[in-house]
Amino acid sequence: MLIGVEGSDWYLKLSKETSPNVWQFKRRIDQFRHWADMELQINLLVQKETANEVRRRGKAVSWGSGRYMVTFFSDHGVRSNKKKPVFFDVDAQEPDSMPPTT
Repeated sequence: MLIGVEGSDWYLKLSKETSPNVWQFKRRIDQFRHWADMELQINLLVQKETANEVRRRGKAVSWGSGRYMVTFFSDHGVRSNKKKPVFFDVDAQEPDSMPPTT
C-alpha cells in the first residue's frame, strides 16, 4: 500500500516525456492502492498499451519505451505538493515494426 494516499479521492496521473521537460498525459489510474511495486505495475501497463498499439497501428506511436512520470492527485485538489512525482525509465519491449491487424 502506498503511504500517504489513503482515501478514495486520490488517483495517479501517468505521463510520458515526449521531449525534454514536455509531458504528454497518458492515463488516470484509480486502482493503485494495493500495488506492492509501482515501478513493476507501470512497466506492465506501458508494455500492454504498447503491444496493443503495435497490433493496431503496426508501430508504437504514442506509447512505447521512454521516461514516464507518475503524479499523485486528488479530486478535491492538492493544497501543497505532498507527494513528489515519481519518474520511471520504461522498456516497453516493442518490436521494430509489425504489420497492423485489421
